[in-house]
Amino acid sequence: MDKMAPQEETRLLEEMGLSRVFVCPLNRGDIILRDLRTWHAGSANLEEQVRHLPNAEFLANWYAELTRGTEDHLAPRKVIPSEIFDGLSAHAKKGAAS
Repeated sequence: MDKMAPQEETRLLEEMGLSRVFVCPLNRGDIILRDLRTWHAGSANLEEQVRHLPNAEFLANWYAELTRGTEDHLAPRKVIPSEIFDGLSAHAKKGAAS
């Protein structure tokens, strides 16, 4: 699927009675669970301090195998730096490599 032009996305959302951006303020320690297939957008950080958003992505095995080695943005890929990976136990390495 090709990327949708912003003006096309806005038109489509408005036709569905939705506004372009929903603001969902969170408190420290809150979590967000979302389906990555949904549209999403971040909000501007108006504070002076950097705002971090750690995340974890989980894939069904069938999707991981289907997309492995492709350019799909959810395709499995190495994300643990080698210096960290090398210090893991054999059990953790097996889990991280799958």
